[in-house]
Amino acid sequence: MHKNDITANILGVNSYLAGTYRIRRVVTVAGTACFSDPVFLYYSTAAVPVSGGTISGTSFGCSPASGTLTLSGNGGPVIRWERTASPVTASSTWTTINHTNLTYSFSNLTSSTCYRAVVQNSCGGAFYYSNVFCVSVITASCGSVSYTKANCVGTPTVNITGGTFSSTTGLNVNASTGEINLATSTPGTYTVAYSYSSGSCSGTATTSVTVNALPTLTVHNLAATCNGGTVDLTTAVDSYTGTLSYFQAGGSLTPVTSPTAVTAGSYVIKATSTDGCVESKAVVVTQPDAIAVGTSSKTDVSCFGGTNGTITLGTRSGGNGTYTYSWTKTGDATLLHQQQT
Repeated sequence: MHKNDITANILGVNSYLAGTYRIRRVVTVAGTACFSDPVFLYYSTAAVPVSGGTISGTSFGCSPASGTLTLSGNGGPVIRWERTASPVTASSTWTTINHTNLTYSFSNLTSSTCYRAVVQNSCGGAFYYSNVFCVSVITASCGSVSYTKANCVGTPTVNITGGTFSSTTGLNVNASTGEINLATSTPGTYTVAYSYSSGSCSGTATTSVTVNALPTLTVHNLAATCNGGTVDLTTAVDSYTGTLSYFQAGGSLTPVTSPTAVTAGSYVIKATSTDGCVESKAVVVTQPDAIAVGTSSKTDVSCFGGTNGTITLGTRSGGNGTYTYSWTKTGDATLLHQQQT
C-alpha cells in the first residue's frame, strides 16, 4: 500500500488483491520517522453473502383487513417494501412501497395481497429479496358454512375454522365438529348457526339443512321349487322407501349382479335414502333336497310269457310336491306306464 491510499484517515482498498495487510502510521518529527504499532487488515474481494430475511405477521383478515408485518434475519438495511396481487406468478408486477423500517403496517386491504422486502448488502451493491408473505382477505361475507350429506352424516364446510355449531331441538349436531347424525335426528328443515372468531373476523353464519325420513323396508324369505333352481330375489320385498340394492351375505357383502335369478343362500337387501341412511334386511332362499330313490327290488315272472313279475321302488326322498313315475324298457324309449303319488 501507499500513503496516497489514505485520505483523511480513511483507507481505500478497493484496488488491492485479497490478502492480509500490516498497516502502521509513520510520522516524521525533526527529520526522524516515528512508527505507530501495526494493525492487521484482512481484505477479501468476495461478495459478502446477505440474507433478504423472513417476513412474519398477519396472514388473514376480512375486508377491509389490517395488520402488521415484521422482517427479521435480514443481512442489510431495508431500502423498500413491495406488494403484488395474490397469487404470485412469473408475470406478477410488484409495486414499490416507500418504507424502510423492519415493520410494515397495512390497512383497508380489500383483496388478497403478497408482500416482500428489498434488502441491500451493507457494503453497498447487490440487492436481496425476503420471502414472499401473502395476506388472504375474504371479500364476501366474512364467515360461511354449508353441508354435504352422505352415509347418514351431514358434514360441514366452513371458511373460518375453530367456531361452534348449534341448532334447534330435533337436529343432532356436534357443537365442535358440526357433524349431523341424520339417523337420530327428527325429519324436518333446520337452521344451523356457526359462530366464529378469528383475528378481525367474528360473527355467525347460518345455513339450512333438511333431514329426510329414514328408509323403510319389509321382506320375506323365499324357497326355490327344485334343488339347484333359481328364484327372483326382488319378489322378497314387501314394501320399501328409498333405493334398493341386493347383496350376497358371507364374510363380506358382495353385490348381486342378477337379483332376478339367484340360487339358494343368504342375502341382504338394502334400502338407501337420499341422505345416505340405510335400512338392511336379511333374506334366506331355501331349496328342497335333491330327489333320491333307495334300493329297488324285483320279482321275475315264473313262466315264459307270464305277467306275474313285479318291480318295487326303493324309498323316495327330496324334491317338492307330487312325484311322477315314468316307466320305460331298457333300450326302448316307449313309455310303458306313468303314475303319480
